[in-house]
Amino acid sequence: MTKTTDENDVFSDFLETIAIRIDANTENANFYILCVNNGKAYSRPITDDREQLVLFTHVEQAEAVLQQADAALHTLGPAPQTILDLVDVAQVIYLLDSGDIDQSGDILLFINTFNDFLKTINYQMPVMYDKDLKALGHHLFLNRQFSGFLHEHNIERKHIIDSIYLMVGAVFSNATFL
Repeated sequence: MTKTTDENDVFSDFLETIAIRIDANTENANFYILCVNNGKAYSRPITDDREQLVLFTHVEQAEAVLQQADAALHTLGPAPQTILDLVDVAQVIYLLDSGDIDQSGDILLFINTFNDFLKTINYQMPVMYDKDLKALGHHLFLNRQFSGFLHEHNIERKHIIDSIYLMVGAVFSNATFL
C-alpha cells in the first residue's frame, strides 16, 4: 500500500477508523476505512498500490490494512478498533429527502468526509453539484437548519441527493474491498 502523505509532511498525524453506513435496513456500519488524520481539517484514507481506497467490512480488519500500508504509518501506532465517526449515508439521504434540520451534523460530516475521500482519489465533482454541495456545507457549518437555505437558493432536494449518490458512487468505484 502507498503512504498517505506527501514526502515533506511531518507525522504529527493520528490514525482513525471511520465507519460508513449505506444500508437503511441496518443500524450497523456496512464498511470501514482507515485514515490518517492530520489533526486539522483533512482525513486521508489509506490507499493501495493502485491509489484505490481500501474499504473493509469488519473493524478488526483495520490492523491488516495498516500492516499493508507504508511502513512510516506504523509509527502512528496500532490501527484503532474504536470508531471515531460514523458517516451515515442512509440517514443523510433520509434527512435531505424529508428533513429540515441536520440536528446531529450527519449531512455536514458526510460532505466533509467524502470530500476528503474524493480528494485522495483525485476525483473532481461536476461543477453543477460541487458548487451547491459546498454552499450547503458552508451553511450547515453555521446553521443546522437547511430546508430554508435550499428554498432560498433555489436548490432542489433531489439535486443534493443526486450529488450524494455521485460522491458515494465515485468512492466505491475507486475502492478495493477486503
